[in-house]
Amino acid sequence: MVAYWHWHSLHYGQETYWKGVLSHDLEPNRVYKEVSRVAHELKRIGPKLVNLKKTDKVAILYSIDSYQGIKFMPFDDKVDYMTILHQFHRTLYNLNIEVDFVFPPSNNFDDYDLIVVPPLYIASDELLNKLVDYVKKGGNLLLSFKSGFCNEYSTVRWSRMPGPLRKAAGFSYQEFSTLSEPLHLKGDSYKVGDENKVSV
Repeated sequence: MVAYWHWHSLHYGQETYWKGVLSHDLEPNRVYKEVSRVAHELKRIGPKLVNLKKTDKVAILYSIDSYQGIKFMPFDDKVDYMTILHQFHRTLYNLNIEVDFVFPPSNNFDDYDLIVVPPLYIASDELLNKLVDYVKKGGNLLLSFKSGFCNEYSTVRWSRMPGPLRKAAGFSYQEFSTLSEPLHLKGDSYKVGDENKVSV
């Protein structure tokens, strides 16, 4: 869909100077000619666009429950669920990798080569097992910290973290801490120098 707001500039009120396709004089102008040109191009190529589909091979799993859970029980004053989601998305965008957003309870993980998971702090065993099955079938999963921590009722699991995701992650942990200052990582296999650190 191509939409324009508004048809013409309003003559009074709060949106008086929110310019429209036509200006206050209501006469054809540069913008009108451009809109007309786009309309003619769409008329010409429109039939070729009917039923056009594109398929992305990367998805970000967005969890409103995890967003709210971390908002209620924050792990840092500057970094939260959305900070991490934006970091993932910005990195993929800068690499020119288009992504879909999928939402729990999603069952179409098999359509993707990579599922990127911001902190999946709150999730049912069913969802976590779907992610484990996705990895078993050869899918790639990029998990962030705090994933697998609580069940769908925001109750911390009675298991070593990352809970059911241990099977997909290949590791577990019993302790964690908030960093008071950035911590440099051992080695620098990606040659990033001073940026080779964790901060949360």
